[in-house]
Amino acid sequence: MPCLLKLPFGNSPGIVTFNTSEYFSNLFKKKKIIHFLKENKKWIFGVNLSGSYERLKYFPDQDWLSFIMCYSLSSSYLKNIDAKKKIDLCYINFLEIYDFQKVKKYWDICIISRDAKIKRISYTVKLVENLLKKNKNLKILIIVPDSRSLFQKISYKIFSREGYFSLVENLLTNDQKKNIDFISCDTKIFGNHTLSKKTLYKFISESKYVMINSKKEGINRAIIEGLCHGSKAIVHSDLESEINALYLDIENTIFIDDDLERSSIKILNGLRKFNVKPEHINKHKNHFSNINSKEKIKIYFRNLFQSHLLKINGKWYLDNLDQRLCNHGNRGLYSIMYSQKLFFEWFEKIEKMNESFIDEDHMYKNIFVDKPNIFQFFSIVLNKNMSYFKNMIKNIIKF
Repeated sequence: MPCLLKLPFGNSPGIVTFNTSEYFSNLFKKKKIIHFLKENKKWIFGVNLSGSYERLKYFPDQDWLSFIMCYSLSSSYLKNIDAKKKIDLCYINFLEIYDFQKVKKYWDICIISRDAKIKRISYTVKLVENLLKKNKNLKILIIVPDSRSLFQKISYKIFSREGYFSLVENLLTNDQKKNIDFISCDTKIFGNHTLSKKTLYKFISESKYVMINSKKEGINRAIIEGLCHGSKAIVHSDLESEINALYLDIENTIFIDDDLERSSIKILNGLRKFNVKPEHINKHKNHFSNINSKEKIKIYFRNLFQSHLLKINGKWYLDNLDQRLCNHGNRGLYSIMYSQKLFFEWFEKIEKMNESFIDEDHMYKNIFVDKPNIFQFFSIVLNKNMSYFKNMIKNIIKF
């Protein structure tokens, strides 16, 4: 759904952004939606980047799109976009920054992930097992929310043998588990954010390294949170993400691969040599601080409005943008990719609420859900299967 940045006031338009999953969805190709976006004068619309786009030759521009919140003004896929449309701020630039008292690191590695194939969590568990075989004294923190349905919880031993929960149970020994601190709360009961930001960042600050093993990311939040709070990074050398060129180097990162043995040795060597310079931490804190970014984005919009001879009045909503820009709420996900009804209802609802708006979690009485109808569902399944068979044919030809 739209992420509200500023309410309309008089002749001053309101400001909303969409997430890229919405922007690229079929919903935004519907005539009624396009007409609304083009003709509506009460709002200006933007998009927040939150994925990996290096494979794009050009980012698709639209007449109704007034601004793009991006990772870098010089990203190659944005070279077709007018410079005035781009601002090098996105969800990752709005972090809460804490100055924790410097203490001896408690954990060697902190892992913040999801039980999902794209996160390669099964490889992560196998790597942890290998590390603990080589050094049984390692201290590891693993934070993986439990978002499984009741059926998945009952049947995980049958259908999810390579899943996180199954591997933790069956691959790790009892002694190895004693060296790991696990945090896995049921999201249906405790919400998506079971730890407060301050608690999470405190745990990160007490870890030497933050590790991810996915091969495709936007700008990974956990890695940046680590850099801002005194941790270094462990990432896969094949990671497709602008985080590599923008923020990671051999000084602050261990680059691993699919070889468990080689990767384990690299990590253990990095742990022995671990040292982080205060000036590097402060540089990242300044760059990703929500305090600095709030001022920067207001200046950008002030200039944008002036260039269109518009006044910039109305209440701002710039808190918690590290989550809200990605449509992440504590009670659920707030993307609208299927339902025109929900899309237009949001604008009706926000105009009625006016300044009583707090955030998306408070906007709906029941948990928000936008699901494909039966025709959209079969279309999605068909496209996935087509992609699967295309890749299979390519691999057969290569072979």
